[in-house]
Amino acid sequence: MQLRLDDTTLERNNEEEGPRTKLGDPPAAGQTALMLAVSHGRVDVVKALLACEADVNVQDDDGSTALMCACEHGHKEITGLLLAVPSCDISLTDRDGSTALMVALDAGQSEIASMLYSRMNIKCSFAPMSDDESPASSSAEE
Repeated sequence: MQLRLDDTTLERNNEEEGPRTKLGDPPAAGQTALMLAVSHGRVDVVKALLACEADVNVQDDDGSTALMCACEHGHKEITGLLLAVPSCDISLTDRDGSTALMVALDAGQSEIASMLYSRMNIKCSFAPMSDDESPASSSAEE
């Protein structure tokens, strides 16, 4: 299968024709075609790569993912496209221990941070306190 985008041709691995570079294979610098398209804000290329099932969770040499690249560069539409992929793991961390949410916050991308935050599975176990356990009763005892 060949996919022509402007002057770029992407080819999926075809077992019958022998091994070729796969969409998820990182180049020497460690970034995949998806990461490069994301970093440059190429929505059309990102859509095409996602349609070819590019792995959104591949990490480069620094541990960054395509989602982290989108967050860092402020690409809100691309962030939405990546988050729409069911396998997109927002909990992955880079070598510094940063998640995509942390990258978005560090880059001042509050709208993207909100998108990520709303996608997180935060479970809060909250049980109502009895009168004996309330902050008011504990301060009254002191």
